[in-house]
Amino acid sequence: RLAAMIGRGDEVQKLGSVLTHLANLGNDLGDEIAAAGWLGADGHVVGPVAIAPVADPAGFRAHLASELDQLQRELGAQGEGHGHLTVVTDETVGQPAAGPTAGDELRVWVSDAHRAVVVACTATAFNGIAAALGDGSQPFRDAPFHATIADRYAAGVDGLLAVDLGSMVRAHGGEERERLERLGLAGVQHLLLEQWSEGTTQRREAVLSFDGARHGIASWLAAPAPMGALSFFSPDSTAVAAFVMKEPALLLEDVLAGLSPEERERFATDRARFQSEHGWDPLDDLARPLGGEVAMGIDGPVVPQPAWKVVVEVYAPDRLQSGIERLVADADTQLRQHHEGTLTLAAEGDGWVIQRTRENGTQTPVHYRYQDGYLVASATAGLVDNALRYRAAGQGLLQSPRLRALLPPDRELNLSALWYQDLSGVLGPIAGVMKGLQGQAEGAQQQAMPAPLRDLAKQLGEAGPTAVFAYGEEDKIRLSSSSPRNPLGLIDMLLLKGAGMGPLAPHGREAED
Repeated sequence: RLAAMIGRGDEVQKLGSVLTHLANLGNDLGDEIAAAGWLGADGHVVGPVAIAPVADPAGFRAHLASELDQLQRELGAQGEGHGHLTVVTDETVGQPAAGPTAGDELRVWVSDAHRAVVVACTATAFNGIAAALGDGSQPFRDAPFHATIADRYAAGVDGLLAVDLGSMVRAHGGEERERLERLGLAGVQHLLLEQWSEGTTQRREAVLSFDGARHGIASWLAAPAPMGALSFFSPDSTAVAAFVMKEPALLLEDVLAGLSPEERERFATDRARFQSEHGWDPLDDLARPLGGEVAMGIDGPVVPQPAWKVVVEVYAPDRLQSGIERLVADADTQLRQHHEGTLTLAAEGDGWVIQRTRENGTQTPVHYRYQDGYLVASATAGLVDNALRYRAAGQGLLQSPRLRALLPPDRELNLSALWYQDLSGVLGPIAGVMKGLQGQAEGAQQQAMPAPLRDLAKQLGEAGPTAVFAYGEEDKIRLSSSSPRNPLGLIDMLLLKGAGMGPLAPHGREAED
């Protein structure tokens, strides 16, 4: 249902366009805005609607009347259905609109009684919000969802998107609801995306809450831990993703719990057949030896060959190595049978190398070693050696001042997941080349670089580190970022920045309920 609501790009665009126009009519419109959607009696999402305070309803109504024809023309130029707009007053709010487009037209209600402007994209949405404001009954205010929003809004957030996922899940029934129960997702409660400023720093946070302790798939992200895998990555890493998850064997148990009895029986049959035909078990020989910690990323140049690196926690290296040997042997047999080259495994000093050779002679190696309970793999043996040196010297990514500077002030280095990127080493030289070209053009009195390219060069030159930190708590999953740029771009998207609402409140608070 959330996807269905967000996916209504046409209605969101119409709402954003109208609000942008209204914001430009004068200084009467307040600096807050709330937008909402809800589930109707038929289970479909109704909305969106938006409400903004207005200091002088009469004056604002006069401004709107003087600009109404121009507004209608500009909305009409955006496409079919955009130009139909009706202005409603407190006296006419209950009167049905007429005409063939009455059900789909935009409605703007400038209310003296509520000292607010209400905008709705459809008659159904408008009638719903008008009834809620008119009859004095506010069941929403008595719901836990309202208390959650009020608590976060009182904290002084600049922008807030709140979604009552629990009500959407409860709207499902039958087999679909039973499947969610088995997967551990039926207890999902609220999704909050918020952003606020602390001095010169802008923080962003996403919180997915549950009505009890996380279980099933919802518990796959483990509690925060030291993340030793990151000690194999250098402080100059380009991009790294790391997770602390449930052990793979436990993940499989959760997956099987979400299957029907017939699906579980089919899985058991296929597993037994594979064991009989191949003489080994991928689950016992590859999955069970692994721990729950994984890190992967680019630790060095991107071209001509990406300096990729993967680090996986391992409980039983000998058992895992045996499974890798059997996997490589089986894969090599299949490749040879289909004349697609070979796959070999060979010892290499204190480690191993898996070599993929294609029929045309090209080769792709994977080098790996076991160290301190981890498997460290990379594109070259030199990168593996570097990773072990960072680990031994205690100079890994978690010790990077740039990463530590991005940590939320109330958080420690124990994490459940991390996304970190610092593209300055990659984009900085590109920015330098573009600036050089601009200087040459100006020196030769040629046409200057177009503004979009100048802006791109500026952004590339200012590229710096960004990070998102995740914490698996008992009854919620929390993502946090205080990076100068917004790595949680979903927040801006969901706050309708791209729908023309960005300029609405440049100096004030901007809320999305």
